[in-house]
Amino acid sequence: MKKKSVFLFILILYVFGEIIPKVFHRKEGWYFAIEEMVFGICLFLGLFIFHNPVEKKIADLEIKFPWKLSKRARFLEELKSYAYFVLPPSIVITFLLYLYLQKFGLPEFYHEILLFKEADHGVGWHYRHPGLLHIIPTVFGFFIALFGSLFALEEIFHYFARSSQEQIAIEKMQKEQAQLKAQVLKKQLNPHFMFNTLNVLSGLIHEDIDKSDQFIKELSEIYRYVLEHSEELLCTLEQEIHFINSYFYLLKIRFEDKLLYDIQIPDAKLKDKIPSLTLEILVENAIKHNIVSKESPLQIDIFIEDNKLIVQNNLQIRDDGVQSIGKGIPNLQGRLALIGIEGASFGIVENKYVASVPLVQ
Repeated sequence: MKKKSVFLFILILYVFGEIIPKVFHRKEGWYFAIEEMVFGICLFLGLFIFHNPVEKKIADLEIKFPWKLSKRARFLEELKSYAYFVLPPSIVITFLLYLYLQKFGLPEFYHEILLFKEADHGVGWHYRHPGLLHIIPTVFGFFIALFGSLFALEEIFHYFARSSQEQIAIEKMQKEQAQLKAQVLKKQLNPHFMFNTLNVLSGLIHEDIDKSDQFIKELSEIYRYVLEHSEELLCTLEQEIHFINSYFYLLKIRFEDKLLYDIQIPDAKLKDKIPSLTLEILVENAIKHNIVSKESPLQIDIFIEDNKLIVQNNLQIRDDGVQSIGKGIPNLQGRLALIGIEGASFGIVENKYVASVPLVQ
């Protein structure tokens, strides 16, 4: 619903809740509703006139003092902003209205209405030239109600906007996870991968039964991990290391001494977490985009530095037209952003490709 529609709805409620009942009341009548009519018109105009400045102020506070960062700081800034909007117009209008009433006084018909209301209810300004103390509560009360309504409405709209954005982020994250699972499964089940895997297995069966049996076990571990964890946002380093060891086992059978790797993860860090399948993406990226040969072995190192998981490899880019960055790294970067993990980096450092992913404790 648009904000101006909400303002109009508030005005309609005010008309039917305050003005019309007085107009048709058998002991009151339209003259009892004049003040309410004037107040309603001023409030309605005020909502539209001051709507944009208040909206910009709340939007600015959302950036500089978000509620999720510090509720106390945001509340204090909100009070300062509220006072900033209320005080200047209240003071100016009070002063101008006071000068006008001191010179011209209340319109005669309105003064008579107030006298009638006071006689009937005991309330109202019965002074032809009301003093400053009579004006201040009315003017300040109006602006307090006006900006209180505006601030409250803006906060409500921003709350629903934040909730909607968070829901969209969650749905996007779930979609990313589903896409990741589909991509990983597709990659592991595609004919090229299966051909290489089965070809290696076929050779092993004739050469080494025990080794072929271990090959099948490690392959099953890979499929099990993908099926069980690809939909999870985070996995422990222990789970990821167990998976990548199985993955490296298959790669070593295929590449032998063309591929070298070293994993140095302290036991104290094994319970820390990273996005699921992070290691698979980074290792695959290294193999996909670099030469893996006996003359130029590919060295992949996995270790912890400054509470970040580091995966690096020597840089020996293939010249067969494969792009330096595929979909895996952007996918991982997107998932890190959605989860809220900041400080990750991916790039070339001193002739090495270095991926750095912060750990979640």
